[in-house]
Amino acid sequence: DLDASVTVQASGEYGMMRAFDKLVLPALVHFWNDQGRPKTGHVSFQIIDIIRALNRKDDGKTYELIKRSLHRLRGCLIQYQLSFFDTDKKEWTSLRDKNILTDLLIVEPRREGDTIQLPLTGMTYAVFDFEVVKNLLGNFTRPVSLRLLQTLSERGMLFESYINAVLYRHATVKKDVFELWADLGLRTKGINYGSQLASRMRRDLDKIARSKPAWQLRLREIQDTRPQSELDSRTQAVCRLKPT
Repeated sequence: DLDASVTVQASGEYGMMRAFDKLVLPALVHFWNDQGRPKTGHVSFQIIDIIRALNRKDDGKTYELIKRSLHRLRGCLIQYQLSFFDTDKKEWTSLRDKNILTDLLIVEPRREGDTIQLPLTGMTYAVFDFEVVKNLLGNFTRPVSLRLLQTLSERGMLFESYINAVLYRHATVKKDVFELWADLGLRTKGINYGSQLASRMRRDLDKIARSKPAWQLRLREIQDTRPQSELDSRTQAVCRLKPT
């Protein structure tokens, strides 16, 4: 929809949300589901749990990446313009100055020499915003399987989130691949042909399609009568819901 938009304001210390955050957030939702889907939005975990859920290397760099991601989910303010689904009114609504997480406490591990010791007591925890919890409880946010999280790239997770959003509103969407990458904030510098972007997308789209039986995803070359030198972006991503 032309009037619908989502605007994210960067966290002062940790900056703007990144693609990696779209991997960390579904992992938190998975833990929340496993813990009984509490209406308080409270979810307890250790950062090592996220590392294992995402099948990432267990080292200090990954730990720091996840910690910073959690702080961005807590600190970045989001403005929803007719783009947040109100579970009570059953309509798209606007929200201002919302955080995905309203509370966060990270329990740091102890370093002893060359080894890192996880705390024996006390868990890291986060609390989802009330509106986010209502959305989750109403099943208006589709879950992402851990298996998909473990195999998708950060770019692939951006594709999955985008497709999930557009197919919620429309049964079919067709998008020029250059426009799609621009919408997601992905760089296309030095790339002149849509087929080049398509080759980079294909593996991620195949993984997403295998995990989403109701989705039909494909890339197609658009036939055109223009000179070959002008056919720089004539590849289209086609996403549609399969008829039930």
